[in-house]
Amino acid sequence: MARRFFTAAIAVAALALPALPAAGSSPPAATARLVLPTRTIAAGSTLQATLVIHNPPGAPPLAYSACAGVPIAVRLSNRRVSQASPFWPTCAGAASTVPSGRSTFPVTIYGTYTSCTQGSPPNPGEPECPAVLPPFPSLPPGRYAARTFTLFSPSLSIPPVQVRVTR
Repeated sequence: MARRFFTAAIAVAALALPALPAAGSSPPAATARLVLPTRTIAAGSTLQATLVIHNPPGAPPLAYSACAGVPIAVRLSNRRVSQASPFWPTCAGAASTVPSGRSTFPVTIYGTYTSCTQGSPPNPGEPECPAVLPPFPSLPPGRYAARTFTLFSPSLSIPPVQVRVTR
């Protein structure tokens, strides 16, 4: 009888404990995906999206410098339009971490170029800037990949999402 009780106690305790990685295996890694309310954006407009991060227990913490908010940006690009990755200033802000579990972060997607050229000669692939900025010039209609950039450490691999830009 004691043996059955002991075995049952071990089984219940094992169910309550998180699984440990097998010897020689890597700890679980955080995953992320970009969630859009629609896959269509009008040229020149914005679209509010959400970055969803699942950071499982036992995964290394996702750290970032909080001096300029959460460093997340989305750029639309395709074969004809190549957008530069975002620029984040270096700062000595307090470090923050993404907690274990599910976290969501709002992000804005722009149906515009993220840079343009003033004066000559123009930079290849960049449109000419209007006399007054903002706004930046609108993207031409077409199919684009919404690519997510972050400054999380360790880095996240976030699959691009296909988006259609319309007039």
